[in-house]
Amino acid sequence: MNWRKAVGACAAALIAAGGSALVATSATADVLGTIEADRDGGTVTDNPFAVLTTSGKCPGFGLLVLDKAADPVEIPSDPSRWIAPFSAGDGDTQHTITPGKSMAEARSDLSDGMWELRALCATDDGSAIAGHFALPIRITGQDWEVVQVQATTTELAVTPAGPVEEGTEITLTATVTPAEAAGTVSFRAGGTALGEAEVSGGTATLTTSELPAGKHALTAEFTPDDPERYSSSSAEEVPLTVTAAAGGDEDPPGPVFSVVDADGNELGPDPELAPGQTITITAPGFDADETVNLKLTTEPYGDPAPDPAQSPAPSASPSASPSPEPTPPPAPQQPLVREFEAVVADARGVLELEFTVPEDLVDGDHLLTMTGADSGTVKEFAFHTGKRPATQTPPPDDRNGPGTGNGGAVGGGGSGGNLAKTGAALSGIVATGALLTAAGYGLMRSGSHRRMLRFGETGGTEQ
Repeated sequence: MNWRKAVGACAAALIAAGGSALVATSATADVLGTIEADRDGGTVTDNPFAVLTTSGKCPGFGLLVLDKAADPVEIPSDPSRWIAPFSAGDGDTQHTITPGKSMAEARSDLSDGMWELRALCATDDGSAIAGHFALPIRITGQDWEVVQVQATTTELAVTPAGPVEEGTEITLTATVTPAEAAGTVSFRAGGTALGEAEVSGGTATLTTSELPAGKHALTAEFTPDDPERYSSSSAEEVPLTVTAAAGGDEDPPGPVFSVVDADGNELGPDPELAPGQTITITAPGFDADETVNLKLTTEPYGDPAPDPAQSPAPSASPSASPSPEPTPPPAPQQPLVREFEAVVADARGVLELEFTVPEDLVDGDHLLTMTGADSGTVKEFAFHTGKRPATQTPPPDDRNGPGTGNGGAVGGGGSGGNLAKTGAALSGIVATGALLTAAGYGLMRSGSHRRMLRFGETGGTEQ
């Protein structure tokens, strides 16, 4: 069908004759803007039923049609359904359309419900639909009315304001404006759904005592029952801090820093681990859903110092050659550092981490450092692999020490970690090539995401 020629026959004064053909087939068309009517309603037999103005301008000519709101955007194949062709002058920025027939004349199948007046725009060459302007209306019997989508706002109030102790009943109240807007409010704490409540008289309320200890960002989102009349809206986040509930003398509040082996046995400070061994670390004290960066620092053992008892005694003969100068002890080796892909604490601010000792890890003292990207909280776990030389001083047990950031790290820790506190000079030099062997693989898995992390992945470095 040559739409342009057909429109030209109907409105030769508005549209030049000839041109490309616009095929009248179903098509998806972008919404270019809205249509404003000079009245809020009328009857379906009025002719003209309104004077319409688009919020913008079509690239070329256009055609006004009436379709059910759920119908696809398409050019009617039956010209009797065309309400009015339209065009605009070069200086115009919008279209003013005066319908040439009533709604009842354009659609013999009118029924009660949601309909849409559409100003379909042709492309410059008239070969396709470039988009359309729309005006939603509701038809009831012989009457029609413009459906105005009214903007809504949602505000959230939380009582008590906090900080509150874990287990305390929290009341979340969402206020929706205008109060006449009916619908449902969904309440969330970060990415966790707390529940829904119907809006009544402009408010919706939810109570909960299930928020775990940690920092939470509470939100509320309004979904209207009638999206043709009211828009959806979201409230700004309301922060709330929940503290751990106080327990008995023998029950510490909330999770505590702990390290267990694959059988669930708790490990003491600075345990000796074997390559390939898997442990689970529970590290509380981070912010809710906080990104935690991981770093493993290794200080390799040096070669043992020579035993003076095994050295030959110097000769007492005056004619003996002078003893050679003693060989100075080797300089301590530089620590090796590996960084790994970050993991995420859970909604309580607790990091549950499965750690597998890398197969290629050299014997030495090791410090796994977990640092909160936002809070700066630092948790540390010290361990060693291989038999520690007799001249090597084990790291001190700072399990209950002040730590860094929020503290509580196994192996204690100022910012320097345990490896800087050994206080013993390392002797001997392990060949650098042997220390920097091809990167093996260790595995870490974040308990909040339950996915395995491979040592040496993107972000991992060893220096």
